[in-house]
Formats: sequence, structure tokens, C-alpha cells
Amino acid sequence: MKTTLGIAAISAATLAATAMSSTAVSAQETGDGSLSRAQFIAQMDAQFTQLDADQNGIITDAEIGQRRVQLQQAAALRLNQQIFQQLDTDGNGALSPQEFAALSNPNAVGAVPVPSVQEFDRDGDGAITLVEYRIRTQGNFDALDQDRDGIMSAAEMQAAGLPAS
Repeated sequence: MKTTLGIAAISAATLAATAMSSTAVSAQETGDGSLSRAQFIAQMDAQFTQLDADQNGIITDAEIGQRRVQLQQAAALRLNQQIFQQLDTDGNGALSPQEFAALSNPNAVGAVPVPSVQEFDRDGDGAITLVEYRIRTQGNFDALDQDRDGIMSAAEMQAAGLPAS
């Protein structure tokens, strides 16, 4: 069984919309919907690697900007597909003039929150190292792991507003 957690959801305990909300991270559950600290660290390391587009061990503003664009494009595509399915009331894969007329929602696509370098850059050099990334993300895990047992239980995830399964 897998648990899917949005990075923004994990970060929400200590960051206000500062991580990738549309980037889902999958983790092996411990059987009860919980997530161990080791699993969480592995996920965050994988996320860091994904953000580090040039694989030089540092995340820059440019790489965050690239990721922001990718996330916004993916979110827009998903939203467009959902909207099309809602508008295509007869399900024929095409919009009639009447179905098309229902399309008047200019605010359909919102911004995708992504972290800024400053939120993770502890030494102020304008770049995020893996160590800086881990410090910030592990702090988020620790904030959610209320009983400090190194496992984010299903109950702790629910208390934080995260899906436990």
C-alpha cells in the first residue's frame, strides 16, 4: 500500500504554502498508514534531487523557477482536462456551442506554491544545499511527529490535515 503526500502538505506545519503542492511523493507505509523518519528523509532527498535540475548539489532560484513553470503547466493541464470533462455534458469528446458557452471561468488556474531560496538558504549564499534542504524538511517532519517516535502515524497525519492513505 502506498501513501501519497504532497510536499506542500508536509511543509504546511511550519511553512505557509512554500513547497511543491502538486508534486506528489509516494512512500511505503509501515502497514498502518504511518511514515517513518527514514522514509521521509529518503523522500525529501529524492525531491531535492528532482529540484536540482543540473545535479550540482545546489538548488538555485532559476531551478525553482523552472520547477514552478513545470508545476503550473501540469496543474493547468489537469485543470483543463477536468473542466473539459465537466463541460462535455454529453461525453462525446467535443464541445457543442452550448457546452462551450458554459466556459467562462477566468480564475480557473491558481498559482502553484513553490519554495523560495530564502526560505531554505540558511547561510544566505543564494543557493540551497542538500543539508539546508534536509534541515528545513526534517523540521517539518519533527513538527508533525507529535510523540517523537520517528514515525508519522496515520493519526498524526490526520491531525495535520494530511491524507493517511
